[in-house]
Amino acid sequence: MSSSVLRILERSRGNLVCVFFVDGDSYHIDDIEICMDEETTELYVRFAKCLAQSSALEQAMASHTKIVGVWYANEGCGPPIGRTYFLEDIQRVTDPLKGYDLYTAQAE
Repeated sequence: MSSSVLRILERSRGNLVCVFFVDGDSYHIDDIEICMDEETTELYVRFAKCLAQSSALEQAMASHTKIVGVWYANEGCGPPIGRTYFLEDIQRVTDPLKGYDLYTAQAE
């Protein structure tokens, strides 16, 4: 799964492709920073770029403790500004111009 969705993400750069995550948040492909190392692939997003109101941001704002995977302004003393996802967090990748999904996570 990981390698196929990663290829789709890499090939989709510059297109009007949207990535939907399991928490309900969605981002345009060009607003996702992909960082890879030998063991894992991390996807970094800024809440301000979410295509709708971010549920992850709402959860972080309501929490009185820091949430793992969420990053905060001013070295953790400021408001939440983004979060880290993993390839496994992707629910689907869709191309609205073509009208179909390029990738859909399989039910476990």
